[in-house]
Amino acid sequence: MNTPKQAMTKLYHLFMDLKLSHKLLLGYIIIILLPTTVLEYSLYNQNYDSVLKQYIQNEKSALDIAQKNLNIQLNKIQESADFLSSNSTLNSYLNGVYDSQSEELYYYIKDIQPLLSYLLKSHTVLWDKALLSELGQSFDFL
Repeated sequence: MNTPKQAMTKLYHLFMDLKLSHKLLLGYIIIILLPTTVLEYSLYNQNYDSVLKQYIQNEKSALDIAQKNLNIQLNKIQESADFLSSNSTLNSYLNGVYDSQSEELYYYIKDIQPLLSYLLKSHTVLWDKALLSELGQSFDFL
């Protein structure tokens, strides 16, 4: 069995028997190329982890903002729906309590049309849905 001292002696003699060009090449690999490769690999991993963490953080914040905006829009739609369902003039119009078409048209122009116009202008989500439905494109999530 070889002892460490014998192994080192054997390596030393093997190295000393090499040509000068091979010694220079081996020295270049051990002294320059190997440390540079190890350093480059570790720096790449650190940068990759940093960029990945930043990307995940940006995506989470974008999702949080989108969720908050969606909740705000849903609350506006809920308020509008509650307002419309509690409006007695609109309910009367939809239930058909008016005796003549002229009376129905009068209340539509006087009360209902301004109400609907206000709701569509004040809530862009409703306006977008109305516009898309006019174009023949309906989306279930709107």
